[in-house]
Amino acid sequence: MREAIAKLHAVGLVEVEANRYTRVASRNEDDYREASQLLAGYHELGEKWGVPLLSTTDRKALRKRLSQLIKRLSDGELDAVHDLLDTQGELVRASGSALFVRAEEPLRLRVEFLTQLDASKIDMVSFADRAAILGQVLAG
Repeated sequence: MREAIAKLHAVGLVEVEANRYTRVASRNEDDYREASQLLAGYHELGEKWGVPLLSTTDRKALRKRLSQLIKRLSDGELDAVHDLLDTQGELVRASGSALFVRAEEPLRLRVEFLTQLDASKIDMVSFADRAAILGQVLAG
């Protein structure tokens, strides 16, 4: 149990004060902004390193998924943001860099946690635009 809590704490999902409390981490806009900007940089690098290593079949499947995500994002579905971030995480994994994956995944989980802050403050248009650009990159 302690190890699980330590991992959640390392990702920023739990706040711990030794011998006092363990609680779900608070969410704030500054943390969201900072974490999402860093994650966007990771995902740009994942795109650069991962896309060239994808098979034609994988590219086609990702383009189809992105097309569906654009529609869901346009409809304001918050879960579509998480799905887009997970799709971008797949490109990081496709890069073949274990170190990169270990750095990206906890940050992505933190951003996904923080996106639930207030759905009305999430710029769905920007996420839909990002999905469209990624679809174009995958099309080659």
